[in-house]
Amino acid sequence: MMSKRDRDKFMDRTMAHKYNMIHHVQRLGAPQLSGLYLKNFYNSAKRYRLPLPEPIGEDNVNFCGTCGCTRIIGYNLTMDLLREKQEDGAIVRKLQYICKHCDSEHIFELDRTEPINKSQSKESSPKVPIEWPQRDTTSKEEGKIKKNTTAKERAKKRKQSTLSNLLAIKKEKEEAKKNKVSLSLMDFMK
Repeated sequence: MMSKRDRDKFMDRTMAHKYNMIHHVQRLGAPQLSGLYLKNFYNSAKRYRLPLPEPIGEDNVNFCGTCGCTRIIGYNLTMDLLREKQEDGAIVRKLQYICKHCDSEHIFELDRTEPINKSQSKESSPKVPIEWPQRDTTSKEEGKIKKNTTAKERAKKRKQSTLSNLLAIKKEKEEAKKNKVSLSLMDFMK
């Protein structure tokens, strides 16, 4: 008699092995076996009462619904994107899967685009006034002067941010604090 933990381990290993075998059969070149392995996998999932994820549990998504082989695009599956125009003017995009082993065909509906009436779109679109920013009418010489002053300011800031200057500024602040008389608790704790 197995304990619950041992039973769960055995179930996990068995299900993983069966799922891997479904995919491994494709490399062996025996697509007839993949249907048997897939049926065995589904029966085991039912016996263990395992909920399968949607892509695995649904028909014709990852596995062919007719022969049971794993769908691999370009190897055993041809995939086409179809567009159909409906009577009401809507455009429906569909994905068509054709199995190369059993020539079965399955079509998935991807999305539906409703037609846009031009009369409705003109009425429903709001009019938003757009104002573009006006160009600056300053002369080029003034712009150059501005640029030079900003460059000078940047150079000055670079010189001030050196380590020796930062230490000097810190030292000045500490001396100013010492000269200042205050009765704060932090001053007494230092």
